[in-house]
Amino acid sequence: MYLNLNLPTSLGYIQKIRLVSKNICRTYSPQEKEDVEQHLVLYRNGRVFFSAYQLVNDSQAYHRSQKQWLQIPQNTAETAFDYFLRFFVPFHKDETEPDVGSWTLELTNSEGMKFHFKGPLYPYPYSDYHGLSILLRRLLRMDQLWIFEGNTSVRHIDRISIDYTRTKI
Repeated sequence: MYLNLNLPTSLGYIQKIRLVSKNICRTYSPQEKEDVEQHLVLYRNGRVFFSAYQLVNDSQAYHRSQKQWLQIPQNTAETAFDYFLRFFVPFHKDETEPDVGSWTLELTNSEGMKFHFKGPLYPYPYSDYHGLSILLRRLLRMDQLWIFEGNTSVRHIDRISIDYTRTKI
């Protein structure tokens, strides 16, 4: 974790968290009907909006594959905001990595001011934000969320094959 020296001294009272996670990079080509982007919006009053997007025919156009509105208890939302702001904000450092996915974050305070952060979608267990990702998934009861580290634990290996040839000289 890194201290973000460019962080404003006061963000004010954060009312909304908007996180966009993208699983697109140079070394990975998404399969047909595979999600490539997720949007999560969490409001302090407990409203939650989630949407997922897929590429359309290998083009740059996106198609929304999922949409979900939830209402969680306000105290659960307050807990999520508390953990999120206490852990994330003081230690975040903007960084980019070309060969992994990415996430962008927008925090909106009660005066409408917006604060933007970004970073790489490091796969588990390499993300500094893995614990926060797990906590948000549990609080929201949404295991499919990528959050900050791509949630690679949800994916599984169907088959491994090894082909070899033995040559005698």
